[in-house]
Amino acid sequence: MIKKATGFILLLTALLGLAFVVHTLLQNDLKIGTFENHVIINYCFNYILTIGFFITLLIFEKKKSNQLGFVFLAASTIKLILFLFILYPNIKEGAGLRSVEFTSFFVPYGISVVIEILYMLRILNSKDAQ
Repeated sequence: MIKKATGFILLLTALLGLAFVVHTLLQNDLKIGTFENHVIINYCFNYILTIGFFITLLIFEKKKSNQLGFVFLAASTIKLILFLFILYPNIKEGAGLRSVEFTSFFVPYGISVVIEILYMLRILNSKDAQ
């Protein structure tokens, strides 16, 4: 479990870190402002929740491996609900949800979900092989 979690966290850190650098450089080049539009909060929010939910998936892997897909779907739903209740009200106070702010949330969210799916497939495939 620790080996899986460590590999996941390292990959997530590397890819989200790279995406953050590219994202902020693009925002700077487009004269949007390097750290504007809640980009730091959105990346940290997705990073922390993704790690927390992945560790939850690893715990459920041992106890209820046949329900792992449902746990993953629930975790993804909870992540979106938390975004709507925690982050969205702060964004909405400004000029509303613009495409730049939408991108600031969904780029790290998309990367996180893809990495979670790839690791979930590994876990499920290793279960099938046994």
